[in-house]
Amino acid sequence: MGVPRLGRFLEPFGKPVYFSSYPEVPLNCSLVIDGPSFAFWLWFSQGIVCSDFQGYQKAVLDFHHLLSRLRFKEIEYIFDGGLPFSKHQVRVNRYQQKINDLRSAYINLCVPIAQHVLMGLAKAKVIVCNEEADKYCAFQAKKLDAVILSQDSDFLLYDIDTPHYGYIPLQSLDVTSNGISGRKYRFDEIQKDFHFDLHILAAYLGVEGHPLDLVIDYHNTFEHICKILENSVKDKFIEKLVSKEELTRVHAFYSLNDLKLETSTINTFMWGRVQELLNSQLQPAEIWLPQLLELPSKHCSWLESAPLRLQAYANFSKQMPEFGTEVLEYFRLSDRLSKRLISVDYDYATVCETLDSKFSNWNLPHRLVLWTLRCMKNLNNITATSFLLMHVSLFLGSPMNLQPVEPTQEDIASVSRFIATIYSICMLIFSEDKEQSSISFQEFVSFSPLSSTLNFALFHQAASKLKTGKSPLSIVTDKTTASLTYKMYKDLTNDYSDIYMIMDIWKPKRKRKTKKDQS
Repeated sequence: MGVPRLGRFLEPFGKPVYFSSYPEVPLNCSLVIDGPSFAFWLWFSQGIVCSDFQGYQKAVLDFHHLLSRLRFKEIEYIFDGGLPFSKHQVRVNRYQQKINDLRSAYINLCVPIAQHVLMGLAKAKVIVCNEEADKYCAFQAKKLDAVILSQDSDFLLYDIDTPHYGYIPLQSLDVTSNGISGRKYRFDEIQKDFHFDLHILAAYLGVEGHPLDLVIDYHNTFEHICKILENSVKDKFIEKLVSKEELTRVHAFYSLNDLKLETSTINTFMWGRVQELLNSQLQPAEIWLPQLLELPSKHCSWLESAPLRLQAYANFSKQMPEFGTEVLEYFRLSDRLSKRLISVDYDYATVCETLDSKFSNWNLPHRLVLWTLRCMKNLNNITATSFLLMHVSLFLGSPMNLQPVEPTQEDIASVSRFIATIYSICMLIFSEDKEQSSISFQEFVSFSPLSSTLNFALFHQAASKLKTGKSPLSIVTDKTTASLTYKMYKDLTNDYSDIYMIMDIWKPKRKRKTKKDQS
């Protein structure tokens, strides 16, 4: 979150910096990247359409490959393992605001996608810390003599004295094929231009966790605020504006002399919201399910896949006694944020046991999609075939003969149900005992379940064509795509006996003979 207005106030104090894509010698410094900030910045800077998860995956890979060419000593991506309870009300307010803002749906999925793609496909160094990433980023930057990429004004206030340290705001970056330029900030260099401690300015503007009775100046200009603080320090009246206790707290907030930082990294295999659940200091433990694109009048997409998550919670509970036997889930219900308390005192079960070892003859990307469709209720053959066409087309890299369409409300609901289900299956995979896992870790990280083979625009376009009576064979451009899609479809329908058949789209329509043909 950072300190309100501090980044804007101190923007002129940055110095230009440039990193060439073709350096003659390796750089003397490392690079530490705030994972969540990077994920959101890239999503918005690339103008990603909410349905194009695969396009976002490509953007993540391309940017990492560009950074790799800059020849830093090391590149580390650091992701959150959970938010402190002090941000609970902020989180509640933001969640509620987004319920009625369909444009913001899916955005939070960019963080687990970026983490999985970087760790698995890019083979980058990914670290997950047990709380927010920002303080651990500063800790690692000091340890590695690194530059930090982030979008958090808190980094302006860490007094790190290593030779090459600096904070570069992501929004200051100008990225080209020849390199990256931006603006670099250091606390010690900025401090030289002020006659009072910059932490006093931060405390005056309001640092996270400040006392509720602290009077914060929301309106004065930067110059006027600096004049007030400078005169107050000179006249020794500063405690009338910022108490001694609050200033001590702010200095401690930006101190890196915390022994917990030495042991704050945790399992990088799991996505942040699952890590947050496991490392929650609350009883019961809490999980915030990502918001999806759905109308407030519709049923919550997460309810359908609740049994999958229940088994995941039970597995965590059996392996970690301190986890407890209850979980509090936050999710959307109608047009408001809701929560429910779940008892998770059940026996341990692997993914394959939970899903009855279905589709075991398929490799994991195909099996995950088949599992997802099998767990969705009231599915019809057109919807199922459209998802399979989307998946196979992207998996094989084969285009389809499709036109842009306006998604129907029914199809939007199907997409959100699909995401909720595949996310819940991944949580079940995370919950397995790694020594007795039924799923190969290497196979799971070799593709990103939320982006490798998902582009929901293709689903909407395929569904639109199939609803008009078109055959899947008229949509695909090669026999391999058609054959693989049909094999997956047959396996699904053989197991999913109650799938609703709208029309026999796979059976080619016979051409009626005309009198001319008969003659």
